[in-house]
Amino acid sequence: MRKFFRFKMLHKVMKGIAIGGSVVCLIGVLAGCNKELEKKNISAEKFSEKNLDNDKKSEEVEDVLNDIHTGTEIKISELFLTDEPRIWYVIRDGKISYDVNVAAVFACKDGKITYYDMGNWNYPELEEFDGMEYEEVINYVETTLEESPHEESIKFLYDRDDSGNDIETEILSFSNWYVKYFHIGWILEPKTVLSNRYFGITTDDSGMSFITKYDFTTDTKVILNEIDDPCMVDYEKKEEGENKEEITKSEEPEEEFDAGGYMKALLDNSYKGDSSAFVEKGIGTSEEAEKIYEDGIEKEMTVALSGLQVSEELETEFCNVLKSIYKSVKYKIGEVSRKDSKTYEVEVVYEKMEIFEPAMETFNAGIEAYEGDTSDEAAYTEQIVILLKDALQAALNHPVYGEEESVIVRVELANDVWSPNESDVTILQQCLFDTEKAK
Repeated sequence: MRKFFRFKMLHKVMKGIAIGGSVVCLIGVLAGCNKELEKKNISAEKFSEKNLDNDKKSEEVEDVLNDIHTGTEIKISELFLTDEPRIWYVIRDGKISYDVNVAAVFACKDGKITYYDMGNWNYPELEEFDGMEYEEVINYVETTLEESPHEESIKFLYDRDDSGNDIETEILSFSNWYVKYFHIGWILEPKTVLSNRYFGITTDDSGMSFITKYDFTTDTKVILNEIDDPCMVDYEKKEEGENKEEITKSEEPEEEFDAGGYMKALLDNSYKGDSSAFVEKGIGTSEEAEKIYEDGIEKEMTVALSGLQVSEELETEFCNVLKSIYKSVKYKIGEVSRKDSKTYEVEVVYEKMEIFEPAMETFNAGIEAYEGDTSDEAAYTEQIVILLKDALQAALNHPVYGEEESVIVRVELANDVWSPNESDVTILQQCLFDTEKAK
């Protein structure tokens, strides 16, 4: 019992520590720059049935295609620019499941669109909206989740293929949301989740997907837009001023982006709670930086102590130890090189903090020596968390660091936003701490 509980506890804490890299990655969205829209060579047409290799279709996909390829067709734009009430959920991957996190909610009605950004990082799961109708979703988001509505407008842009007659890439363009452009990938097949049936669209450059209820008749096919649809606007022609509404590009000389300073500002705010460079470089305000830092720590605490009931006092103490661990990491920015117009390579020089191996040894010794009552699960849980907190603090009092090493983090431009490459940030996070020693 004790051994199982010990490793369960350590797994939770290590998981909490490990997601710190996501904090660094996500705050990049605040650093939008007016750069030329990155165009993706992704064809909308290639996702149609006629271009799918029949030998490669899964039986599940083929069944769905057979179900919806006859009868009424509804285009994606009609489901956003609709008079009928419709809710779109933004999820962070292409998997439609009951426990997927919802990052934003778009409410479409009477040709108007309102969005609710789950900016407090306490992302609800899709399950929480199960069985809700339009007004119930709005009420839940505004009342229970305490999110504020924001007016939004959406445009459908496209890039033409080499023939000039067909769409190569369809682009979903937002006017107010922090992510301005989404290159539409393909349509997610309908799937029943709890009491609702959903389908959606993937995006090729953000990792996000949009899903909504599949509440049509069984012979309804949802398709991407076509080049001659009234709602569609040629992106290149807009830039050339051939349409009435122009997407203008700055005529000012392009200013060199300080990728190294940007990366350090993100690291300092995420790990040390130091927002000075974050504010100085115009990434965001001090209030925004503080909220990002505190919300990130809160989210990690939620993961680390998930399912464990501890006192408020102990939770605060554990949180302070977690903050101290992050503030004690050692890193600096090394060489920065520009690979192309949309990519910088930033060298991060670090000294690995060896804290979890000694903490593990102290914690294990404490468990073996524990002679308190284990029959009261709540009291035992409290004592276990105290032992773990004290073990981490003891290791933190005499930190040991490895030799200087370095790792490359790519800073990339996508959707007018500079952001660290997510996989590179994950590698950096693993390099900063000896988390492998706690397994």
